[in-house]
Amino acid sequence: EKHLEGDSQFHKVWPEYICGTDKYGHFVQGIRIGEIDTDELLKLDEEQLLRLQGQKMKSYAVYKQDLSKASGVQRYKHTMLVDLHNISMSMLMGKKKNLLKKIFDIGSTYYPETMFKIYLINAPLVFRAIWAVIKPWLHPITVAKVNLLGSSKEALKKFELDGLPASQVPKWLGGTYEPVLCFDYVSQLIAEKRPHAS
Repeated sequence: EKHLEGDSQFHKVWPEYICGTDKYGHFVQGIRIGEIDTDELLKLDEEQLLRLQGQKMKSYAVYKQDLSKASGVQRYKHTMLVDLHNISMSMLMGKKKNLLKKIFDIGSTYYPETMFKIYLINAPLVFRAIWAVIKPWLHPITVAKVNLLGSSKEALKKFELDGLPASQVPKWLGGTYEPVLCFDYVSQLIAEKRPHAS
């Protein structure tokens, strides 16, 4: 168990967050599209990138195992909140498009059944065109779980109806939860010499 080469840079240009849990015990993963730096991602070795994405997915599996042990109820799925504020069509052009597809393929191919629900929040009009590009990359099981929402305010109402209270939603989406950076969690697993951390 050790840090993989380039992991700090990878998580810096593609940060993800571990948020709260819904009423069913599924943990909530948060992504802010505006924080993803696709130009910097392209500078990283592709094989290395895929290893790092795989490590991230494994760390989420460990997190779910720990939640299951603590609650006594098996939970292998999680919910994803994706804030689309500042999304750009340029993210889906040329080399960037190919790279993002490969990263998405890891989750869709190896972990299609791990997603409980996906919420796409602050979706601008241009996202309809972007969604048409992304949709074929995803497993049909995953696509069926997607909820396309407008503002954070609208999203909070939908979350509440679906059993996800504002207390478990990150502050940047109008909730009150203080999320943990995925990289900090991966680093914790490595420090504790936990399996699946590398």
